[in-house]
Amino acid sequence: MIRRLLHYSFIIPTVSFLLHQIIQKIAGISAPWFDNYLDPFCFGAIVPPLLLEERAFLFKRPYFTKLEFIILLLILVLFSEILLPFVSSNFVADSIDAILILIGGSWFLWLRVQ
Repeated sequence: MIRRLLHYSFIIPTVSFLLHQIIQKIAGISAPWFDNYLDPFCFGAIVPPLLLEERAFLFKRPYFTKLEFIILLLILVLFSEILLPFVSSNFVADSIDAILILIGGSWFLWLRVQ
């Protein structure tokens, strides 16, 4: 069960996200490309394994059907690229972010623990 969270397909995006946040927020170093595009990729790669752990714990069903996975990615994109920019000016809708969330989801799908 927890092995999904110890797999490199989860560790790499999680550590990348955390390091980027530390460098950007604490050290005050800005790298515009990473600032704009690393987080959406990591978001798409980190959320699915966390949801699988939740499903395994609550429902003893640690997998997604193809349809469930597609719906999950669409919800992530709609939430982060439509809903959040609508409710707060701190967020900006960006089609590249949507694509990177889908690529992050693909990262999970291709490299996931079976």
